[in-house]
Amino acid sequence: MFGLLFVVSAITQPIAGHAADQYGEHRTILALIVLSTVTVAALPPLEGQLALAVLVPLIGLRVAIGPLVSAFVVRELPASVQGTGWGLLRTLFFGLGATGSTVIGVFADAGLFDAGFLLLAGLTGITALFWVAIPRENPT
Repeated sequence: MFGLLFVVSAITQPIAGHAADQYGEHRTILALIVLSTVTVAALPPLEGQLALAVLVPLIGLRVAIGPLVSAFVVRELPASVQGTGWGLLRTLFFGLGATGSTVIGVFADAGLFDAGFLLLAGLTGITALFWVAIPRENPT
């Protein structure tokens, strides 16, 4: 099942890029964030191999968010700082993202694995609120 997560991730990245071109970057990213929030939040109460076999690969959709957001950030940075600004932001993004495994591991070691996933879902949901608040030039 874990392997399927990566297969879905690899397949959905170009599909997400195409959807962003067709339906708009903002709308596509928001849909992926919302879907990611729901799939991660649905994981803790799930039981049974069939349910996990359906849900775990869907969590791979989360990976499609990164490239779309990266393209957005690079495009929105002023030309004078695109190189160094993006380098700094990317370093901060990776640094913050790298803490996720440790935080979830701490929750798991404390017997709170489900709470760790719910925290991740909550943070993803908050991200959706931030994404909605980002101004757009062309809101269609």
